[in-house]
Amino acid sequence: MKSGWVGRIEEGLVALLITLMTLITFVQVVARYVFNYSFVWALELTGVMFAWLIFVGMSYGVRVGAHIGVDALVSLMPRGIRRGVSVVVGLPGTSRSQDRARSDGFEVLSPSDAAARGDVVMFLIPDHLQADTWRRDVRENLRPGAALAFAHGFSVHFGQIEPGAGTDGK
Repeated sequence: MKSGWVGRIEEGLVALLITLMTLITFVQVVARYVFNYSFVWALELTGVMFAWLIFVGMSYGVRVGAHIGVDALVSLMPRGIRRGVSVVVGLPGTSRSQDRARSDGFEVLSPSDAAARGDVVMFLIPDHLQADTWRRDVRENLRPGAALAFAHGFSVHFGQIEPGAGTDGK
């Protein structure tokens, strides 16, 4: 996609925010451990800058059609080892993302089939959909000892999802 002035502004903001966050953190570490002094505002400022980095980064990613490659580490492995590691995507039949996932080289399964097959099951869906997906597709299909991971732990923290004793980490 051609990058116009909006893209250049977004790219510049991302670069500026990352640079400033790095510099502030470096100065804070040096001040604390060399001069025994701490800037009380450094952590809060870098946290706010990180939030803005997320917002600007999401905007840029949506505009240019970029997404995070979940299989980046697997792609770097030698072919023999790569055969033992696979990433499958669990999407409902109504999802518009199925074609994109397939074109990116992923095997697409239903959420229940993906849960039954996985050693690690990662919830990368909005919080308000997690509890229903857990009850409908994952809970009964999850293999004993499988690890559950959440991009955001709202559902687990507030008791909407209770993984149980058979999952990794319990």
